[in-house]
Amino acid sequence: MKKIRCYLAGWFVPMDGYEDWREFFKEKLKNDMDFYDPRTDTKQGSIALFVYQDLVNGVDRSDIVFYYVTDSGDVGSAIECGRAECCNKPVILCIDRKVVNVVHPFLIGIARRMIIGPEAGVAYLKSLAKYGLENEFRAIEEVMKSN
Repeated sequence: MKKIRCYLAGWFVPMDGYEDWREFFKEKLKNDMDFYDPRTDTKQGSIALFVYQDLVNGVDRSDIVFYYVTDSGDVGSAIECGRAECCNKPVILCIDRKVVNVVHPFLIGIARRMIIGPEAGVAYLKSLAKYGLENEFRAIEEVMKSN
């Protein structure tokens, strides 16, 4: 089975001692998935350049979009999620319940899954890597039963 390529959407913000939340997920899932990290895989030059690269090189060439939500929903991540949905790619929202009280309803409407907390996000992505996208229901069921 081929490794799932996961686009990591969301603000560039620290998390629990990590320079950015992406470092946490990449460390926990380094053997399970491949990642597109817009901080390092996109040239952070002009807005036109990085938006294009994030969408075409990132979202279009990834299998899923994983959006770590640290506010009600930012425009850039919403566009990335919308593009993924239009390309029939699963959008997973992972809500940081320590800082988010409400998620924008447009984001909820396009997400396939909504996960609460980074630990549950890691568990879901590990299950997804184990079962594959074609068995996504089995992956989410395993995570739901573990709580």
